[in-house]
Amino acid sequence: MRPSFRALSMLLLLAWTMVLVRPSRAEEPEDPHKPGHCGCSEGKACWHYLRTPLRPPEDPCRCGLCMAKGDCSTKERPEGWPADCMVSQRLPCFWKRHAASWGIRCSACLADDDCHVCDGVASLPDEGAAATAKKQLAKEGDSAKRPITLGWSAHFYVVTDIPRLKLLTQGGAPRVADQHEIVHLFLERAEKAYDDFDRWFGGGVSLGRPMAIYLPERTATKERWQAAYFGNPKTDMIYGGGGSDKIAGGFCGNGFCVSNDEAGSDHDLHGNVRHMIGHILFSSWHGGDPWQKKCPKWAFAGAADWLCKLEPRFRDWTTFCQDEGPVANGSGKDWDKRAAVIAAGRRDPIEKLFTIPSLSGMSYQDLVRSWSYMDVMLREDRERWLAALRLIREGREPAAAFQEGLGMSPDEFDKRWADRLLGKRKTMADVPKDARVPVGDGPDASLKRRLKEEQDPLVLGALIRGLDKVTDPKIAELVCGRLDVDSDLVRESAVMLFEKTEVPAVIEWLRTAGLADASPLVRAHVARALGSLKVATARPTIEALLDDAHWLVRANAAQALAAIADPASLPVLIAKVEDTNPKAWIAKADALATYGPAASPATVPVAARLGASDWQVRLTACRALAVMGDKDAVEPLIDRLETEGGRLRREIHKALRAVTHETFSENAQSWRDWWKKQKPQGIPKDVPPTNPEDDRYAKPKKPGPDEPTYYGRRIFSQAILFVLDLSKSMDQFITVPPDAQAKLGKLPAGPRIMVAKAAVKEAIGKLDPRARFNVVFFSTLVRPWQKALVTAAPGTKDQALSAIGAAALEDETKIFGALRAAV
Repeated sequence: MRPSFRALSMLLLLAWTMVLVRPSRAEEPEDPHKPGHCGCSEGKACWHYLRTPLRPPEDPCRCGLCMAKGDCSTKERPEGWPADCMVSQRLPCFWKRHAASWGIRCSACLADDDCHVCDGVASLPDEGAAATAKKQLAKEGDSAKRPITLGWSAHFYVVTDIPRLKLLTQGGAPRVADQHEIVHLFLERAEKAYDDFDRWFGGGVSLGRPMAIYLPERTATKERWQAAYFGNPKTDMIYGGGGSDKIAGGFCGNGFCVSNDEAGSDHDLHGNVRHMIGHILFSSWHGGDPWQKKCPKWAFAGAADWLCKLEPRFRDWTTFCQDEGPVANGSGKDWDKRAAVIAAGRRDPIEKLFTIPSLSGMSYQDLVRSWSYMDVMLREDRERWLAALRLIREGREPAAAFQEGLGMSPDEFDKRWADRLLGKRKTMADVPKDARVPVGDGPDASLKRRLKEEQDPLVLGALIRGLDKVTDPKIAELVCGRLDVDSDLVRESAVMLFEKTEVPAVIEWLRTAGLADASPLVRAHVARALGSLKVATARPTIEALLDDAHWLVRANAAQALAAIADPASLPVLIAKVEDTNPKAWIAKADALATYGPAASPATVPVAARLGASDWQVRLTACRALAVMGDKDAVEPLIDRLETEGGRLRREIHKALRAVTHETFSENAQSWRDWWKKQKPQGIPKDVPPTNPEDDRYAKPKKPGPDEPTYYGRRIFSQAILFVLDLSKSMDQFITVPPDAQAKLGKLPAGPRIMVAKAAVKEAIGKLDPRARFNVVFFSTLVRPWQKALVTAAPGTKDQALSAIGAAALEDETKIFGALRAAV
């Protein structure tokens, strides 16, 4: 009992500490609503000023006079508003006043012909708005059976079929809002959320068109709207800078959907709406690119939670979004205290948070931590935080963005955040004791130590990418020392880093010490990077690596020489083209092919590989000969045309036509007869046809009814592997356009998985019984149907079709593992 009591005491102490050191609001952006001042006449007025006949909803007034416990209901009306309208207690008049003040165009207000008292209210919509509302109602499916009300404002478009919604009011007593009020209320709430985000983030939101907010009564309606506008019944949001042309018939560019029966109350519906607005506004801030690198999930989630919890009523409320996998869960209460507990305990390196690829991959702790970063930095070090976020939105690696925008590494930032939450410092902003090495002088000792010691490939890759550019040969040496980590991510990160090198001293180190390193992995990856940099002075050393003992070094050296493209390297590549390793030989042949006909002296050794046991080698030889081959390639190609089948036969035929400039069919005897007569004269000159009408061949015939095809393409190969995505994103609804049907075959309209299964089943059903095939299923895990290729016998095909039909959707899209398993 004693250890448990101590642990409980520590948690209570942390919670109390957090209460004492909660980030101050001293550096909040200036609130335009000054306490005691009523600015309602200028627009976005509170309900008291607008003389509401209803009890105002629980949303706190933002009028400075109301916040100071004053009364703005007696203030002068805006200039141009008729007095009769301002004092009218008829609901239609109030909604017209509300619409005029908040810039709202509402289908219910526009349809009101009974009251003309408020027709003179300034900024009321014209006839064009009425026509637009009528058009949009038709698009949304308004009917007597299921009436819809819609409206739009400067930044939002709200559609709802909720007939009534119970509201809490400022006095505490509930009342019921009708559909008309729901549209006005949520447009007002959305505009308030936009104003909050715009004020704290310093502007820069680029929506283009209004953001759509769909508020259906039932989940079934929600899924129907989502299928129509977001492409999938389960996809509840399209974010980014307004790139969609489907939403509301093109009226909106992005948006989301929240149903009333899932939310359960006005409070939760409002919270969901505010949260989703936060997601989309961040993805539309400082550019509208929603790509993961420019809109990382930690910031995407942190901004949504921050905007939601910025509203005092949602300080202890949250909702959890997901992508394709399971969703995190936990309490929305006391996130400041929970963040302090995280700060005090053992937590993942911040770089690991940066690498999370989906919302479903974020744990409850990750979400709290991301929110806390956003919350404390926007309050206490806003300008530098926004500078870092802007760089991230431009596509910079987070570590580089932190260094440039904040003047510290992510690890330093994380430690400072922990100290702030635990009361060890008073602010996130710099204080005199924070003086450190200026940015640009390279990583500090802590980062160097982490680069040496980090064992998690995800974190190490993030650390390497975060260096941005290498300015010190010692750092290049340090990074090269980690290439022994068995991780493609780490090695590719190192190459990406070296490829951005501009400092001559670092390039010189890579050219000398790097290419001479004892580790073949270092030599291989440095050679590749120097090739990308086109370092001509490295050419002699790289040429020598064509004889290296390790196949990857030889392969990357050939690739580098091809990239440098110095004609002086061609004789060396020709002399060194022979290689016992298939992968290294492929790289050398590919490098030779980049020189075109100038590499024809290598025709004989390359043509000799047309008989190799590895099909990849035969294919490479064939493609290389197509661009560099001379007369010595003709007979070997004809010989292979007689023995190869499927894809390779087509490639050999293409190579023969490229080398000889002739256009015979795939009949090997025709080619042999021609070459017997032509050989003494050599290959004829390439004379392009001068008259398109002389083309000897008609368009290819369409596949016959019994020929196997895959998405409309003939299957020639006798060894086929189908890779089938079973992630939840495959539930998205798609339609095959009529003009694509002829190319793709008779594919159904429906969820992606249904289309994909139909294509695979049709292909397998028509495979030749002598063919061999397999199916690889993948989502988060990769699961081959069989361990190896199996013969397409009738019984085997039936088993495969059953397995495909039974395959269910789950989890996320891990395509790299599937492709690696397939290869």
